[in-house]
Amino acid sequence: MAQTLSACALKVNLTSKQAAPRSLRAACAPRAVACKTATVCTLESKATIGRREATTAGFAALTALVLPVGEAEALFGGKSREERYTEETQAAIDQINYTIGLAKTDPARPQAIKDLKNTANDWVSRYRRDDKIGGRPSYGYVYSVFNAVQGHYNNFGTKAPIPKKRAARIVKELKDAELALSRGR
Repeated sequence: MAQTLSACALKVNLTSKQAAPRSLRAACAPRAVACKTATVCTLESKATIGRREATTAGFAALTALVLPVGEAEALFGGKSREERYTEETQAAIDQINYTIGLAKTDPARPQAIKDLKNTANDWVSRYRRDDKIGGRPSYGYVYSVFNAVQGHYNNFGTKAPIPKKRAARIVKELKDAELALSRGR
């Protein structure tokens, strides 16, 4: 009756315990080393898992410890989607009013136009695919204003002033958007 003892890379076939020196038996004694399988012992049963499963579980545990945990808004009283939409839309309306009200020679105008473009991209990308928000009148008004303002700056450059008719339509749509926001629409 031959026994096979293994300690990671060391494999020895022995016919009796007396044939191996004491240090070799100590080196081959069972210990917590993951060679081909790892043994998980519980009080009632033994379950054997492979290296792949053990590595995956270890990597998952390490990842869970290292990665930051996001803010849980829904359960712990964060702002609702409607409140965030109302605040961000009102901020966008204020920024549009500020930007189109700047004089042509104002030194802050180029940076304000860049900021407005970033705000428009963020706002539209956040709410365009949301069915509950995309169908609101306030969304339609603000989206239309963003298109008008950004289209003007893209076609005519940042130095060209917005024409009076277009500016009047933009201001009217912004007032309509504020009215719709105040009504929760």
